[in-house]
Amino acid sequence: MKNLISFLLVLSASYSYAWQIQGKEYQFEKLNDQVYVIHGPQADPSKDNEGFMNNPGLILAKNGAIVVDPGASSNIGRKVFNEIRKITDKPILAIINTHNHGDHWLGNEGIQENYPNIKIYSHEKMLQQARDEGQNWIEIMEVMTNYATKGTKTVPPTDGLSHLTEINIDGEIFRAHIPNDLGHSDSDLMIEHVGSKTIFMGDNLFNNRLARAPADIHKNMASLKYAIDLGMNHYIPGHGPSGTANSAVKPYLDYFQIIMNEAKKAYDDGKADFEIKPDVNKKLTNYHSWSGYEDSYGKHLNKLMMEIEARDF
Repeated sequence: MKNLISFLLVLSASYSYAWQIQGKEYQFEKLNDQVYVIHGPQADPSKDNEGFMNNPGLILAKNGAIVVDPGASSNIGRKVFNEIRKITDKPILAIINTHNHGDHWLGNEGIQENYPNIKIYSHEKMLQQARDEGQNWIEIMEVMTNYATKGTKTVPPTDGLSHLTEINIDGEIFRAHIPNDLGHSDSDLMIEHVGSKTIFMGDNLFNNRLARAPADIHKNMASLKYAIDLGMNHYIPGHGPSGTANSAVKPYLDYFQIIMNEAKKAYDDGKADFEIKPDVNKKLTNYHSWSGYEDSYGKHLNKLMMEIEARDF
């Protein structure tokens, strides 16, 4: 009877401390023997979700663990840390940030406060960007969440990576992929965990969600094609469900390809984006259910029209 009571108390505690946002529970999902992901909410940062919207990752090594993109605030980082502790009590050995947008890296503080000397890896450009733009991202998140993220401090990356740089963390090899100088941003880092053939795509990849236009859609598409050619087992987007190349990467690439095809026709015919927007919408029916679609596809069309025109001169 004593053992049963103890078991029930543990079970009750685990439910009590579940991370819930608007009635939905968030926790690390196991992709393979070493890699776990929390697939965050699809909505934009708000008071309800406290700014949490990305996909934090966890890779288990022999003597510790590595975290990828711990979220949008110090408090979110702490909650990610608490979820890690449900899987392993080993120390956190390193953090990897996929790019400079605050919803992915402002959670660094929630991990770093437990490990003051932790190494934080990123694209080499992000080392300075995080220092220059960090306060701006803090203010953006505070406004979007009605100050639910207030108190966050910037903890910038410490070590920069370039294309195909490999790092060894406790015997686990990570390879940086930076095939383009621009894409979603100018500091995009896709990080491969070599042993499990898993790649964290950052915001080069969205799945079941759309957001603001990438800095360069042509180059973003080139990065997606590059990633597909790597033949990974698992592709983890910055936002949305993980999967194979066919289930997670190809839908986003096809989305842009449809818009690009229509944009090229319109440009050749001397038409403006607003003239073809209704027809483009009809060709994108498979994406109408994606979070953010109505606010995004017109902006993506406009951006592609401008890119096509710029490349014609």
